[in-house]
Amino acid sequence: MPMLEKDVVIVGGSVSGLTTAMYLDRRDILCTVYDERSQIGEPVICAEGVIDKVLKDHKIPETGNHIATKITRVVMKSPKGRVIELELDRRCGYILNRDKFEQLLANRAKRDNLDIVSGAKVLSVKRADGYYKVKYRMPVLDKVMDVETTCRVVVIASGMRTPIAKQCGWNINYKREDVGACYQYTLEFDEEIPSNEIYIHWGSKYTPGGYFWVFPKGKHIANVGLGVISQDINLPKNLDSLIKEHFSGYHYRRLRTIGGVVPLAPPVKPCYRDNALLVGDAGNYTFALTGGGIGTGMLSGKYAGETIKGYLDCENEISDYELRMQGLIKKLTNSYNLKTKMIHSNRVVEWYFTLAKIILFINKIAPNFVQENAFKNLRY
Repeated sequence: MPMLEKDVVIVGGSVSGLTTAMYLDRRDILCTVYDERSQIGEPVICAEGVIDKVLKDHKIPETGNHIATKITRVVMKSPKGRVIELELDRRCGYILNRDKFEQLLANRAKRDNLDIVSGAKVLSVKRADGYYKVKYRMPVLDKVMDVETTCRVVVIASGMRTPIAKQCGWNINYKREDVGACYQYTLEFDEEIPSNEIYIHWGSKYTPGGYFWVFPKGKHIANVGLGVISQDINLPKNLDSLIKEHFSGYHYRRLRTIGGVVPLAPPVKPCYRDNALLVGDAGNYTFALTGGGIGTGMLSGKYAGETIKGYLDCENEISDYELRMQGLIKKLTNSYNLKTKMIHSNRVVEWYFTLAKIILFINKIAPNFVQENAFKNLRY
């Protein structure tokens, strides 16, 4: 085996990759994060919502410029127009400034022997004689150069349908109903909007098999979008129609438009092959019911970082990653099964709304039971 240049290469510098780096918190571990974006955190392609437990579990401050607003109320509307209102007196959520949040993670990960290289696109990862050859492309002065490095462990954090996963032995295929198409505006309003409340409308005529959301980022700004099962739908037209209905009488302007796809598929198993590990969207480690992936991406990154650190200390094998991920994969599988039921029938959605109303009645009597136990599978 040749003299290796790195212990760990992380392909992708979004939340799951940066969290992995953050938990490789030992100065003698040689690690590089390669991210093809020119700047960490930008562009923002996300609705930016998390629950408080995500921040608490990773010891991330709940105040600062990475937080846009605190959420203490959830309003949900069913396909038939029934409304559920939930006051979060025991738990809360946050809408992030995602760019600042990723930059905070990057700063927390920084240490001696850990580099974060922006503008570097990983082209290939090849296994050879117990190590990996990683080839990447990046601008150097006025040229674009292809560079090769070697490492013991590779973390694949480069998102859904990444070709790097296939190069490392995975064959991940998607059914049409396992891909979510999303479209979102960030709107600025002249009038005040509820800044502590998120709004979700399930299964309207504009969002078959999906939902419309309003995530405020303050008293005058909100992320407003829709997500549907990938199909032939005019997303901008449908979103415009929903906004006109929901914000009738408001005056607003568009600050930003984003669109993309999210994995709504079952979590990939195994989550490691040889010394390569999948984290975040690369392994479909998202909640298929909602498409949410910040918390699950960070948790998979934490488990990957802890596993790799133990492996390099000869305390455990890379296979321990699978053991650490068991609980999360079970929750994500349950979410996928629930999603599969709900997208095919609004009657199922209405049934769950009825169940939710019963739970909310119980919440008035025993709030700890509902907010600490009944929704435990949605904590990430």
